[in-house]
Amino acid sequence: MAQLDTLRLVLEQAERERDQAQAQMLQAQARAQQARTQAQDLHNYQNEYDARWQRQFQQGGTGIETMTQYRSFGDRLGDAILQQGQMATVLEGRVAMARQVLQEKETRVASVRKLIERRMAEAQALANRQEQKANDEFGQRAGWRDPANRPTA
Repeated sequence: MAQLDTLRLVLEQAERERDQAQAQMLQAQARAQQARTQAQDLHNYQNEYDARWQRQFQQGGTGIETMTQYRSFGDRLGDAILQQGQMATVLEGRVAMARQVLQEKETRVASVRKLIERRMAEAQALANRQEQKANDEFGQRAGWRDPANRPTA
């Protein structure tokens, strides 16, 4: 029984580690989703910015300085989109690693549970064998008490 108690403690620890890994994976997923959303927002803003300036250029009256500012800001916006996309990719990698860790922790929990089940089955089988042996011995002793069952000498 002490061994089962120890295994139960190991199971509790494994479950805590699994729960912690699951929380870390959920946090990683949330950060990755936030990065993807931000990258998409930046891309949408770039499209709106380009469309606004397209209308402005069609109306005419834009000078070289305005055109230079447009291009400069567009370049910086493109860089920000690229960086945010790279950040989303890095965070997706972290999600994959966190998912792998979680899977390993879940496997450990399942293994410890299976071991506990096996040990309980072994203990039950031993108890059954001991009970059977005790019943057999009791039957033999009861048989010896009955004079009709005693061997004749």
